[in-house]
Amino acid sequence: MITFLNVLYSISVLVLTASGLVIIFGLMKVVNFAHGEAMMIGAYVALYSEKWHSFALSVIAAGVTAMIVGVIVEKIVVRKLYMRSLDTILATWGIGLFIREFVRINQSNSYNSIRPPITGPISVLGSEYSGYRMLIIFLAFLLLMSMWLIDHKTQMGKVVRAVIANPELARSIGINVDRVYFLSFGSGWLLAGIAGALMAPLVTITPYLGSGFLVGGFLTTILAGVQLIGIAPAAIGLGVTNGVVSTYFDTTTGVIALLMVAMLAMRIKDFRKSNTKGRR
Repeated sequence: MITFLNVLYSISVLVLTASGLVIIFGLMKVVNFAHGEAMMIGAYVALYSEKWHSFALSVIAAGVTAMIVGVIVEKIVVRKLYMRSLDTILATWGIGLFIREFVRINQSNSYNSIRPPITGPISVLGSEYSGYRMLIIFLAFLLLMSMWLIDHKTQMGKVVRAVIANPELARSIGINVDRVYFLSFGSGWLLAGIAGALMAPLVTITPYLGSGFLVGGFLTTILAGVQLIGIAPAAIGLGVTNGVVSTYFDTTTGVIALLMVAMLAMRIKDFRKSNTKGRR
C-alpha cells in the first residue's frame, strides 16, 4: 500500500509541477525556462505569509503574486517574441536568472522551511501515510479534473482548442488570440506559484528551489505535447516509474529511471509520427 501511495504522490508532484508549463507550451509553443523561479516565488510568498495562520490564503496569495509577475513578463518581453521559439527560451531563461539572483541577494537567510498544515500521518486502508502528502494527491486529482472539465465542457475550452489547432484560423473567425496568450501565460505562472507554495512545506526554501522540480516538469510537458489533458498519461507514466524505483532503491535512481522512460517514450512517439507521415 505504501508503494502505491508513493506512486500516487510522485504522479501528483509531476501534475502540480508541469501543469503551468503544459498550458504555456500547449497554447503558445513557448518553453518557460523561468518556471522554476515562478515556483520559488510561490514558496517564498507562502513562507512570508505563514504568520496569517491560514495556509489556504498563503497558497492563493502565492499564485496571485506569481501570476502578476508572469503577466508583466508576458507584456514587456514575451509578447514581442511570439513565433521565435529560441528567443523565448533565452528570454525566459534570462528572466529566471534575474529573479533567482535578485531573491538570493535580498535574502539574509538562505535556507528556510515552513510547517505543513497537516503534520501527522493518517490511516489509509490500514497503512500510516503522511497526511500532507495525501492532501497533495487530492489537490493534484482536483486540478486534473478541473483541466478536463474546462477543456471539454466550457466555451473557454473550445477557444483554447481552436487556438492550439490553428491560431491564424482562430484569429480570422474573431478570436482574440493575443488575449488568449496573455491569459494562458498568466495562468501558467499562477499554477506554478500555487505548486511552489504547496511543495514549500516538503522542501528547503531557497532561491534555487525550482531547479529540483524542472527535470520532471519539462519531461512531463514534452510527453504531454500540445494537448492540455495530455498531462495525465504523461504524469502517470513518469510518476509510476519514479515512485516505484525511488521506493525500492533511492531518489537518484528514481530520477535516472524517469529519464530513461521519458527518452524511450519520446523515441516511440517520434517513431509513430514518422510512420504516420510515411503512410500519407
